[in-house]
Amino acid sequence: MATATATRSRSTAARSAPAPKAKSAKDPGFIEVRVGRLPGRIESIALNGRRTVKDALEGAGLSADGKEIRVQGKAATLATELKAGHTVLLVGKIKGN
Repeated sequence: MATATATRSRSTAARSAPAPKAKSAKDPGFIEVRVGRLPGRIESIALNGRRTVKDALEGAGLSADGKEIRVQGKAATLATELKAGHTVLLVGKIKGN
């Protein structure tokens, strides 16, 4: 079975096919991360090359405008580096007194 290299899957569930193997230690190949909004939908996307929150959001067609970014439950920025299996969430900012 050939491995698809699409960056985004909309209505289909994430495939369990393994990511392509790395060509060298400097190129770890594709990684899969989960991206979404709360409340809302979370989807799996594949990243290759640059692996930042900004790249993941662009791949998922999302914008962080007016939202707080969380990676693995911790505050993050658009420049935060991602690893395989990370979850990037956009949540509404909480206003305090």
